Amino acid sequence: MLDSRAQNGNPATSSYQQLLYDLPRTGPSSKGGEMLRRYWHPVCLSESLKDIPIAVRMLSEDLVVFRDGKGRPGLLGLHCPHRLASLEYGQVREDGLMCSYHGWRDDTQGRCIDAPIEPRDSDLKNKIRHLWYPVEEWGGVVWTYMGPKKQNPPPLAKIDVLAHIVDGDVRNYSYLNWMENFADMGHAVILHGLLVRELPEELKPYSDHSIKNWTPLPLEHVETEYGMKTVSVLDTGDPNVKFVNT
Repeated sequence: MLDSRAQNGNPATSSYQQLLYDLPRTGPSSKGGEMLRRYWHPVCLSESLKDIPIAVRMLSEDLVVFRDGKGRPGLLGLHCPHRLASLEYGQVREDGLMCSYHGWRDDTQGRCIDAPIEPRDSDLKNKIRHLWYPVEEWGGVVWTYMGPKKQNPPPLAKIDVLAHIVDGDVRNYSYLNWMENFADMGHAVILHGLLVRELPEELKPYSDHSIKNWTPLPLEHVETEYGMKTVSVLDTGDPNVKFVNT
């Protein structure tokens, strides 16, 4: 555990300790959060988003994703700006999501389009802009961009691997733990069964038994301007073919 001084930017804290404290955090204005907010993120599968709102937690923010009566997805702050009631229990309407507490209704861009119990001559709703993030539906997934250019976000990268996302579960760890796993290439030999051993018959066609030098795993680490690159080059049964993992 980090010394609590690292959390307060204490001069005695090394820059590395401060980095270890800052980088895993993903909230607004955190270093990790600001970096991640420059990318699109999957919110939920399209098929899961029907006529009931879904509470989600994205980059340390509590949000609600819904599909309005016209089929348009939206992503809003979880709590209604009026009395902080949870919009997870809101009601889908043709043009937005209505809070079940007092009936305030927001469209997919967080504009309050109705506040039914306010005086008829009140313009309060015109002054309300609830937390919202742009969403785009592609590849069977609802995506969001939570960065600074909400009105004009960068284009969603529509690459083939993103069209094959399946439903998953919630894991209690930081994104950094997951990314760090890629740099730890040695685990693949054991955990993913690359080391030659007794394999089930159905897996044998996918395992190259001609590779003999899995252990000790040959690794080279190259520091670049954008981070660390790890490379492993292994011999195969064919002297003209190398197995390269990078």
